[in-house]
Amino acid sequence: MKLTKLRELSLTDVFWEERTILEICSACPAVEDLRLIRGCNS
Repeated sequence: MKLTKLRELSLTDVFWEERTILEICSACPAVEDLRLIRGCNS
């Protein structure tokens, strides 16, 4: 999947591997704001 015009991406509570982050950067080359947020358990 290519999201060439996506500029902002925010993901919460997702397990990340380096390969996955590199794939996102490749598929979304215009991203200027990438936020990987770890949520809190109440």
